[in-house]
Amino acid sequence: MKRLICCLALLLLSGASTRASALEKVALISTRMVLERKFALLETAARAQGIELAWTQVDAEGAAGVERVLDGARFVLIDAPRVDDQALVERIGGQRLRAAGLPGVSINVMSPPVRLRAIDLDPARAQRVFDYYVGGTRINHERLFGYLGALLSGADPAVVAPPVALPNGGIYHPDHDAAVFADLRAYLAWWEGRRGGPRQGRPVIGMEISSSYISDGQTRMLDETVRSLEAAGALPLVFYRASRVARARGAPAPAVSATDHEPMITLDGRPIVQVLLVNTFLGVNPDARRAWHQSLGVPAINLLAYRGGTREDYLRDPAGISTFNLPFTLVNAEYIGLQDPVVAGANEGGELVPIPEQMDLLVGKALNLARLQAMPNAEKRLALFFWNHPPGEKNQGASNLNVPRSIEHWSSGCARRATRSTRPASASSSRPRPRCCSPVIAPARCQR
Repeated sequence: MKRLICCLALLLLSGASTRASALEKVALISTRMVLERKFALLETAARAQGIELAWTQVDAEGAAGVERVLDGARFVLIDAPRVDDQALVERIGGQRLRAAGLPGVSINVMSPPVRLRAIDLDPARAQRVFDYYVGGTRINHERLFGYLGALLSGADPAVVAPPVALPNGGIYHPDHDAAVFADLRAYLAWWEGRRGGPRQGRPVIGMEISSSYISDGQTRMLDETVRSLEAAGALPLVFYRASRVARARGAPAPAVSATDHEPMITLDGRPIVQVLLVNTFLGVNPDARRAWHQSLGVPAINLLAYRGGTREDYLRDPAGISTFNLPFTLVNAEYIGLQDPVVAGANEGGELVPIPEQMDLLVGKALNLARLQAMPNAEKRLALFFWNHPPGEKNQGASNLNVPRSIEHWSSGCARRATRSTRPASASSSRPRPRCCSPVIAPARCQR
């Protein structure tokens, strides 16, 4: 009889444990716009707080994925940055979400002015969840699930420590304990102490990023760029101009005007970067960004990642950049005045990982451009590539561009700046250079 009673007690305890586990399940619904590494890090943080996180990307798993993550869940997070993502979630999972009737938060960071939508949840608590989630980093992930655990168990969530915000504008380095500096002078002092020598004489290569790379744990590209630049003898300066949480709350970036000096890269009133790598979204206010780059007056390289697949996928892809992404990656970049893009990384299982040969190309290009900044103009040797359309060897032309006049204008500017170039007369520059227009040429074939 005692054995029977013990068995019954164990069964009851097992059932209670199963129910408790079910009560601690949180569903997360998103799209492939958000890469999987973010969810993997969130899943680890949830497990550490005794919560099961089940996530899905609706454009990858469809309605079956929505059904799977909602089964047994008591809270739902919707990570749908853009209007397109919100429409996808609604089309594939909207009916099932409404039927579930769960409290939750819809997080729409790229859809101002409504970046947060509470679902059957007190607005103050929804804001707290939003700040943990959008602030990101390991500590906020852990506190997020501690907070949700308190909500689901009926405990007081106020005992959970508040979110830790990134500075509204900061400099990132993977070897710094706090990861981010809020001040340029502090970063330079730390960097010189760590390297055991002064920074003077080293090329300074800046990289503008979005704070979301840090918040979402998508730092491998940043880390390896920093290490590659340092190995090549450069001082890396990886910075973001405003934090994601601050943007969501409407706080201005430290540099308000389009032509204000950016404090993260300005020392004694002057920018210290000699080359700028641009690794951030270019879809917002391109006119202001264009004015800012012109005010900086340094070469800027458009840095891209192949989000649609792996390195091998990229090498097989005849285009490299999808038509959908052209406006935000190439068209705006060209309008702003950025140099030809370098695709430096690819998507390896949801993590942006550098492509080694492309990283070598990027670092070499950046350092060469930095050396040019310090070289006297009279010592520079310049080569010109010009657009030629329609294809062929008997013409110099392009849509809406007078190529000969453009070459003459370019050469005149070089002459004024005392570079080593020969200024052609208009008549000579308008004569076709058939040997130079050949698709494959040896240097000796091209007339000078």
